[in-house]
Amino acid sequence: MSPEVANASQALLAAIVESSGDAIVSTTVDGVVTLWSPAAERMFGYTAAEIINRPIFTIIPPPLVDKERALISSLAQSGRMIRHTTIRVRKGGQQLKVATTFSPVRDGSGTTVEILSIAHDFTEAVPGDFVRREPEERFRNMADSTPVMIKSAGLDGELNFVNKAFLEFTGRRMDEMLGIGWAEDIYPEDLQGCFEFRTTAFCERRLFQHEYRLRRHDGDYRWIVDTDVPRFDTDGKFVGYVGSNVDITDRKRAEDLEARVNERTRIARELHDTLLQSFHGLLLRFQTVFSILPSRPDEAREKLEEAINAATQAIIEGRDAVQALRSSTAETNDLATAIKMAGEELMARESNSISPAFRVEVEGKPRNLHPIRRDEVRRIAAEALGNAFRHAQARNIEVEIRYEEKQFRLRIRDDGKGIDPEVLSASGREGHFGLHGMKERAEIADGKLEIWSRDGAGTEIELTIPASNAYIGANAGLRITPKFFGTATEAE
Repeated sequence: MSPEVANASQALLAAIVESSGDAIVSTTVDGVVTLWSPAAERMFGYTAAEIINRPIFTIIPPPLVDKERALISSLAQSGRMIRHTTIRVRKGGQQLKVATTFSPVRDGSGTTVEILSIAHDFTEAVPGDFVRREPEERFRNMADSTPVMIKSAGLDGELNFVNKAFLEFTGRRMDEMLGIGWAEDIYPEDLQGCFEFRTTAFCERRLFQHEYRLRRHDGDYRWIVDTDVPRFDTDGKFVGYVGSNVDITDRKRAEDLEARVNERTRIARELHDTLLQSFHGLLLRFQTVFSILPSRPDEAREKLEEAINAATQAIIEGRDAVQALRSSTAETNDLATAIKMAGEELMARESNSISPAFRVEVEGKPRNLHPIRRDEVRRIAAEALGNAFRHAQARNIEVEIRYEEKQFRLRIRDDGKGIDPEVLSASGREGHFGLHGMKERAEIADGKLEIWSRDGAGTEIELTIPASNAYIGANAGLRITPKFFGTATEAE
């Protein structure tokens, strides 16, 4: 997660915690308090300084402590949200009747590391209008005081509020932004994908994050990371979304610059490792032919034929290098289309008496890959297809692209003659760097490359990249799982 997104998430979380009318408390799985919201201070009478790092059982009646321990232990093991009605004790001894929701807070591996609870006091009836209006007013005041762009949407998905920072960024008035007016500033090519993504997430009532370009007041389109969280009222009823927008244009430009530098380094390495070495080898061969030509013409002829074959191979490698360089500048973000085009070009170029059947299949809903990862995936596919079309003598070559929830997966299979075990164990033939290069690219993409092949039984190459590294908007690290995630169970 970038510093900008982290700061925005912290600001958004702070706004939600500060504006909530219900007590928000977080504890370790052992029951030690780590978070104590302003509403918790008002509800239970303890300040944050008094209660943080102390046991939560301070506010639980002694007869209910064992039951509370068992409930927390059950949640930590199952990872499932729990709601129940119970008794809490204010500072001074007054008992409160509260409706509490417990949710797990997980780390990047899915292990529950803390328990988040939201408590609603219904000891005395509170006027309904105050319950509805007071937290909303405090939220908007908090949102207007932060430099992060914050917005909220109602049940229909249309915006009903944007803060001052959002208005200043776009240069628009509030009435121009509400409803779907804000969408007029989205870059036209990003508009459809943006709405499709938001609609899907909105219907599922889940947290979502995506990136798109938004027009600033000076007309410049800036890259934005948009993070949105579902909102629920005190009765657990879904009421819409609250979200933050952060300008990440500088980060995107830095990533693009890094990608360009890495590409130039790669080209320099490939020129040295393939073309220059090939031409150096050719020079040595020609020198040998020149030296033995007067005395051993037959041997010279044989070595000249070998040199010609090596020159042909060098031309193929040079052509592939130029094609890869040209492909890297392709505008399309459609990975399947780019790989299909590369395969069809190879099929036309390497066509012989038996042309293999070639197809590309996509499983799962396509998601945007990080540009650096997408480029490396395309290059790995191009190298693998080049090997298959040129050397495998296959009848069928197929590519499978899978957009899975936990990872991105690319598979390339052929039913050809397979790879020589010695070549496979050495990651390539001497003077040829295809397999080694694919493994290097997999490392650059933060992925794992595996190759299976048997003599006469074809070859399968699989690349996997964890979702947190592959997809734009997928984050590793702590995941807070409040009431709108998971399946609720009722406990009395």
